[in-house]
Amino acid sequence: QIDERPPRGDIQPAGAEQGQHCTRDTEGIQLLFAPVSVRDRVVQTDEDVDIAQVQGITEAKVIRGNRIYIEDNKILKILIFNGKAIISTNSYLKEWCHKDIAKVPGEWMFLTSVLRRIDKRLGEFGYEIDNIHHCYLPHYEESYSYKDDKSLRWYEGEEIEQFRNDKRFDEAFAFDRRYPDVLGVAALNEEGDIIGMAGASEDCEEMWQIGINVLPEAEGQGIGKKLVSVLKNEILRRGKVPFYSTVESHIISQKTALTSGFYPVFAEVMLRKK
Repeated sequence: QIDERPPRGDIQPAGAEQGQHCTRDTEGIQLLFAPVSVRDRVVQTDEDVDIAQVQGITEAKVIRGNRIYIEDNKILKILIFNGKAIISTNSYLKEWCHKDIAKVPGEWMFLTSVLRRIDKRLGEFGYEIDNIHHCYLPHYEESYSYKDDKSLRWYEGEEIEQFRNDKRFDEAFAFDRRYPDVLGVAALNEEGDIIGMAGASEDCEEMWQIGINVLPEAEGQGIGKKLVSVLKNEILRRGKVPFYSTVESHIISQKTALTSGFYPVFAEVMLRKK
C-alpha cells in the first residue's frame, strides 16, 4: 500500500461462488480505473476509440466515483492498461502528448528514458514525477473459512483508532479522513500478541485498498499472504473491489500480491509539486 493514495462501473463482484474465478473481464476493469470518460466500455477521447485497439488521450476532468488523491491534478495522468496508455491531461500539455509520448507503446511508456522526457516537460509547470504504482486486482476467492480461525482478530470502524500512531502498522492503516480505514485483520501468535496486520481503506465508493505489515519476528512464515488473502475475501464478500498497490522495486510486496490471489492489471505514474 502506498501512502500517496491516488469510475465506478457495472462490474460484478468476484467470487459470487466460492473458488470461482472472477467474472469481470479486462474490458470491464477499465471502467474503474481509466482516468477518462467511459461509455459502453469504450474510452471517450477526442474521437470515440476502443481501448483494446489504440491509445487514448483525453482532457482531464473529475468523474464521479473514481479514485481521487491529493496528488491528483489536471496537468497529467498516465495509466497503462492491457498494454495501452491512457493519458489524461490539460489543454497546455495535450498537443505535446499527441506529438511526443503518444507515439510510445504503452508497454514501454515507463522506461527511464521516456520518464525523463515527461519529467522535463512537467518541470516547466512546477511538477515532477513522484513514483510509479503497480496495481493488482483479485484473481479468485478462496473457499477457506477464516471466520472461525482463532489466530485472527478483526477490527472495524472505531476499533481501528487504537492503532493510530502505531508505527508497526503504518502500511495497514492510513488514518486519512479522505480515505478512511474501514476494516482490519490481525494475525496472533500463541500468546495472543499481534504479529501482523492487514488493513483496508475506502479509496472510493467501490474500491478498498489493502495494506500489510508483518512484524520482523514473524517474517517468512506466510503471515502476509494469509492476512492479505482473508482480507481480500472479506472485501469481496461485502460486494466491494479489493486492490493492492506497490512499487517496482518492492519485490516482496509483489510476491505477496501474487500469492494472495491478486494479479497485475495496470500501472500509473504519480506526480507531485516541486
